[in-house]
Amino acid sequence: MVEKLLKFAVFSAVLSFNLRISSAESKDQSIVKVYVGETDRQVHLVRRGGKDITIPKERDQASASSPRIAEDEQTAGWLIDYENCCTSYPIPLTLVIYRAGRIVRLRPGLMISAWRFLERGKKVAVSSGTVHGMTFQHLSLYDSRTGHLLKEWDGDFDEAAPDWAKGLVR
Repeated sequence: MVEKLLKFAVFSAVLSFNLRISSAESKDQSIVKVYVGETDRQVHLVRRGGKDITIPKERDQASASSPRIAEDEQTAGWLIDYENCCTSYPIPLTLVIYRAGRIVRLRPGLMISAWRFLERGKKVAVSSGTVHGMTFQHLSLYDSRTGHLLKEWDGDFDEAAPDWAKGLVR
């Protein structure tokens, strides 16, 4: 019986030590900054330890914009801008979500005019529409880890948007 208790105590101590190491490693992996490089126009993630990770450009990417870090400090996102036939400037068509080395791409089908993280990075709300002359709002809510569409809402600009879309500015 004493031998079993001793084995259990050793197992518990090792498990506790491993959990503390895992937690410390997770903190070292925290994202403290996300930015678009001035010269290379690529997205860079900076980890708590100072490591700067350059994210490869997407196919046909003209630039990137609107980089953000979620409250969990493990999730970051940014817009990918593409050349457009009918404007003199690139437009954002893809929202990229990065978490733990994994990338999820959200493409609502129209230009993305605004986006934000919700629930500490678990979800992301997106406002999208036409480049000019939008007469309504198209709002989407996604699971940021899987990219699955959770909810959609279409309405006039004078209509109250759903709670999850509050704070999106078109």
